[in-house]
Amino acid sequence: MQNFLDEAIGDYEPYDPKLKIEDVKKQVRELPTRNARKPFDEQFTIVKDRVKARFLTTIKLTEQIDLKLKEDVPDIDHVITAYQDSDGTKYVRIRSEVGYQYFNDRKQK
Repeated sequence: MQNFLDEAIGDYEPYDPKLKIEDVKKQVRELPTRNARKPFDEQFTIVKDRVKARFLTTIKLTEQIDLKLKEDVPDIDHVITAYQDSDGTKYVRIRSEVGYQYFNDRKQK
């Protein structure tokens, strides 16, 4: 169980500040004792690269645009950053070769 908490949840920092990770960990720890009729296997190992199917985080950027993260993004603070220019306009910058090419091609047309 502790392996799951360390590997799958770890020090995850949610985008929604209302989600308290320690509360989630507490609920996971209590799972084996919740329903005595259904046995709960506490001895398992998480294989992180196999557990991706349910990860999805949606961040509303504007009324027309949502940013969807389909899986955990390693070093996300260097991939997606907040930026504010000298006149106070705020942006979200995303490092992306494919995205750059798409928008650069649109600009050329």
